[in-house]
Amino acid sequence: MEREPLPPATWDMWRWLVIAAILALWLEWVLYYMARERQRVAEVHEGPADQAKQDFDEESEIGEESTSLKTNLVGR
Repeated sequence: MEREPLPPATWDMWRWLVIAAILALWLEWVLYYMARERQRVAEVHEGPADQAKQDFDEESEIGEESTSLKTNLVGR
């Protein structure tokens, strides 16, 4: 017994689903890289003065963390 061939309408539906999936992935890729580029441009426009302040803040946070870690080791 032979199987009946699938009607052409079924194949058309799969084609549209594949096209929709490809478009969704492309749109996601475009939106991700546009947001990434906007963030990069914003970081460039911040300026060196803002970056120096941010670096100082990060260093002070790291210093606080290492101090708290040392006191925990001494107490044991």
